[in-house]
Amino acid sequence: SFPGQITLHYFGQQTWATCTSRVGSLDAIFQELQDEGIDNVIIIAIGKSVWNSGSDDWIGDNTIPVVVDASPYNIWSNWGAEKRDLFFLDINGNYYTQYNITPSEKVNDIKNTITFIEIILIQKKLCYLKTYSRCIHYVFPL
Repeated sequence: SFPGQITLHYFGQQTWATCTSRVGSLDAIFQELQDEGIDNVIIIAIGKSVWNSGSDDWIGDNTIPVVVDASPYNIWSNWGAEKRDLFFLDINGNYYTQYNITPSEKVNDIKNTITFIEIILIQKKLCYLKTYSRCIHYVFPL
């Protein structure tokens, strides 16, 4: 848990080129967010020890943390994760959404999802402070 941080948890196979490409894309998104002054987002890549031989490809020039789940792969099991699933948690560690980023065009949705989480959190804060005249909870389609 990372209080105050929006966290993204990516599950992939370290030895597959597609998964390695997605880790690179996630790292690029993380760097873009940092460059834009958005520092409340953490992205974590999670592989399995059975595929550990490809972990160097995930680490390479990337800056996002990489976790290798040991057998019996409790992290994957606890999340109910499949290869290339990406889970989003809000700043309170609550589940927001998840989707599979196997199709490369789904990578384009990631920053929008982060923005939606931030909008909802701002709205909740304004409602809590009662500075917003009407509190409407929006659901944004992905």
